[in-house]
Amino acid sequence: MLEKLISLSETEDQILQKISDNLGISEENLIRQVLTDFLARQADELNEQTWLDAVTNNPSLAFLHDPEEDIYNLKDGQPVAHEG
Repeated sequence: MLEKLISLSETEDQILQKISDNLGISEENLIRQVLTDFLARQADELNEQTWLDAVTNNPSLAFLHDPEEDIYNLKDGQPVAHEG
């Protein structure tokens, strides 16, 4: 099935074969794992972006854009002294 989805050049196929041999798994399982990892990372990024968009555009947080709420600036206070 994966062969229908992915077309590799001869060199890429040789590299894939070497990697799968070194890992002791089939090429199909290697491709499946790579695709699964890739899609999981994409989902994480999408979820993070969706969350950021929701927070940024959420009307219940619109008060944070009010100038009266912007009480801090670079001239305020002292730097935080962190002992670590």
